[in-house]
Amino acid sequence: MRHSRLQECVYCSSTANLTDEHAPAKLIFPEPRPSDLITVKACLDCNQAGSKDAEYFRLCLCLNPLAKDMPSVVALKPTVQRSLQRPQAQGFKNRLLQALEPDHGRIAFTVEMGRIHTVIKRTVQCLYLHETGEKLPDTHEVRVASLEVLAQLGREKAQEFRRDFIEPLAQQALKLVADNQFAYSVIHTSRQFVSVWGLIFYGILPFVAFTGRKVRMPQSSNPASSHFCNQG
Repeated sequence: MRHSRLQECVYCSSTANLTDEHAPAKLIFPEPRPSDLITVKACLDCNQAGSKDAEYFRLCLCLNPLAKDMPSVVALKPTVQRSLQRPQAQGFKNRLLQALEPDHGRIAFTVEMGRIHTVIKRTVQCLYLHETGEKLPDTHEVRVASLEVLAQLGREKAQEFRRDFIEPLAQQALKLVADNQFAYSVIHTSRQFVSVWGLIFYGILPFVAFTGRKVRMPQSSNPASSHFCNQG
């Protein structure tokens, strides 16, 4: 594993009860896990705070029609099934059933994009530390632009976004992790703590994220939900 040398929590700066935080979360990779997973330090509380969203992200990988038949994702499914059989998972299963609904002969699964974005934000926050040796200060944050968010842009804005961010990211060399199950590229701008990230899970699920000063986002820009369909 590749470790950061900073001996404080990547999220809250605590130096107590430090654990290894994986970027991205190790549970999205099937066992036996690769030896090149990236880790930074996080306190136990912050580490555990992200575990439920990471499990949700893993479930979405297993249900996503683009990824669900890939060998590594298929290998994850027995672990996901066992996790759902735990007594403490009953509330999660109830919410999962509520997210399933018929859609023209198929089953649509409504994804809570806010939870997906939380996983991406935590991953980028860790990768930033891994890449630069510095953690993002409290004045800065990670913002995510997934395909669902980009689809809400008008044509002109979408073209501008592609020109300014997607195309430059595509020209950067990808950094491959976990037998190519995860890859990322980054552009560090001339402004301190401002960067652009491209993340790809299993070669087909992309996200774009930014680090920058915290801003107050309008309510309508917060990710709500998205859905995809599987054959019933």
